[in-house]
Amino acid sequence: KREKTRVQGMKVCSFALTDSRRLSEQFVSVDCLGPLFAFFMGKGLGKGVSAKKRKEVALEMQEHVISVLASLLQRLEAGPRRDRVLAKFTEEKLDRLVELWDEYAKRVGSLGGLADDPSGGEGEVAYLGLLDRGLYCLQQLALVAGCVWSSGVPGLQRRLLFVAQQYGYELADFAAALKVQLRFSFDDNQRDGEGEAKTRLEKLVRILDP
Repeated sequence: KREKTRVQGMKVCSFALTDSRRLSEQFVSVDCLGPLFAFFMGKGLGKGVSAKKRKEVALEMQEHVISVLASLLQRLEAGPRRDRVLAKFTEEKLDRLVELWDEYAKRVGSLGGLADDPSGGEGEVAYLGLLDRGLYCLQQLALVAGCVWSSGVPGLQRRLLFVAQQYGYELADFAAALKVQLRFSFDDNQRDGEGEAKTRLEKLVRILDP
C-alpha cells in the first residue's frame, strides 16, 4: 500500500508540474529533490513485494520521475532553483541518466528519419507506434540530457559526453529524439505556454546538434 501511495504521489506531481512554473518552483523550495533523485536511482521501492510486482512498481515510478525531472528543467528559469536541480547530477546520476536513455533507446529502436520525413499520415502511424514502445520517456530523457549539456558546466558536460560515448551515443542522438518531438507535439493552434516550450526545445536541438 505504501508503494502504491508513493507512485500515485509522483504521478500527481508529474501531471501538476507539466505546465506550471510556479508549482515547479514550489517543488524545489519544499525540498522534494532528495526523494525525487532517490527514486531516480531506483531506491526506496519494492520492499515486501514480489519480484514481479517490484518491477512493475519501479517501472511506473521511473516514468513519472523522468517526467518530473524534464518538467523541472524545462519550466524553471535560470537561477538558484534550477541550479539546485542541476547540482544533483553527480557522476553517479549522470551514469544513471545515460543508462536509462540506452534502455529506452533499445526499446524504441530506430527513429528512421521520422523527424524529417514529410510522409503525413504514415509518419503519424509510425510515431504512435514508437510512443507505445517508450518514445515519450526517451524524449524526456533527451530533454534532461540537453539541459544538463546546455548548463555549460564543464564537469557535467565531460561526464555526460564520456558516458554517452561509452554506450555508443553522441549528442546528436539526443537531438534526434527532440526533433521528433518538435515535429509531432506542436501545431499551429498552440495552447498557452506551448510556444515557449517549443522555443526551448528548438534551442536545445541547436545546442546539441549545431
